Amino acid sequence: MISSGETFTGAPLDRRGHLWIAISGPDRTGHHAMVNITTHRPGERNHSETCLVFRVGDHPFIRHDSCVAFRHSKLVDPQTLLDGEQSGEVQRHEPFTAEQVRRIQDGLLTAAQVEGPVRVAIRRTLRES
Repeated sequence: MISSGETFTGAPLDRRGHLWIAISGPDRTGHHAMVNITTHRPGERNHSETCLVFRVGDHPFIRHDSCVAFRHSKLVDPQTLLDGEQSGEVQRHEPFTAEQVRRIQDGLLTAAQVEGPVRVAIRRTLRES
């Protein structure tokens, strides 16, 4: 079981070392919506969508200006994360606060490049909270 705000790195999320954040409760299939944090590069084409920036001090993992990569949001089976933890492929990190998660959820709902099932999971989580 994972909860909103919990954070992870490692395969199978990606192999680039991005921090991934659970931002929803389980959907009807048991999957959780997740987004990652990436280096903030103002002006780059891939960062043209509304960017939610986190700075040093907002979270222990963040070492420079970083933004939520809404376009990479996806639904993840929590069992994959738990299995990855047991095998050593996935590492758990300090969670984000409820306020930070809510900022991410709000941003995701207005971001253009987010798939429908992720939006549905976020809306369901917000209705149930």
